Amino acid sequence: MADVFGGGGAHADPAVALSRALTEAVQSRLSTISGLRDDIPADTYRERRVLIDLDLVPEARLRDWSEAAAREPAVDVSAGAAEQLDQLAWLVADMTGHQPLITDLSPAHGDFHVCRVIGPGLRHDSQGKFARPAAAPEVV
Repeated sequence: MADVFGGGGAHADPAVALSRALTEAVQSRLSTISGLRDDIPADTYRERRVLIDLDLVPEARLRDWSEAAAREPAVDVSAGAAEQLDQLAWLVADMTGHQPLITDLSPAHGDFHVCRVIGPGLRHDSQGKFARPAAAPEVV
């Protein structure tokens, strides 16, 4: 059974964010398949599984896209980049109680926008490990 790969994507439009996250997950999977990166540990290629029963973990259940997108806080995608960033900063502060620190790194020509966001007091501790749904037993 294959390992599970994940990706993250940021955009005010949930469909664009999903596309970016899926692309990153595919890139991670292909990097592992190719074996070209020297920072991938050897045990990655040994069989290991972390199984979860989706019926016992309601928040891990698969949701319809419209339901998942509707849960996300709304950001005005017609607003300029600076205003969208401000809206997102307030959403993060409201949801977590921690004000993010944001640095605008956008180039002067303005063809695209880049920012660096740091979330003091916030933790991300998945350490690159993803639970996978328990597989149905194979019929022999």
